[in-house]
Amino acid sequence: MDYSFVLLTMMNVIQVHFMIESTAAAMAYGLLVAGEKVVLVFDMGGGTTDLTVLYINNGRYDIQYTYGQSRLGGQDIDSILVQQMIEIITAGNFTLLYSK
Repeated sequence: MDYSFVLLTMMNVIQVHFMIESTAAAMAYGLLVAGEKVVLVFDMGGGTTDLTVLYINNGRYDIQYTYGQSRLGGQDIDSILVQQMIEIITAGNFTLLYSK
């Protein structure tokens, strides 16, 4: 049973639109900017890589493009990043930028 649907029905919510995380992030960013912007957001999540291109003009949102790829992200991306970090650290080609 889909309890989220039951809860929304009990709250008298008539229509619900679900969106991918990159679209939600782009819209949240749009709340912080004024004027006209084109925003590109990448979401490299736990299982997919999503992107959204959003046109924002004075509080009006127009989703230009959204795409999700389920074969990128998660373990694939983690493995690539870890391997690259190992190569950089073992070669000594880095500068530590952290201090207390």
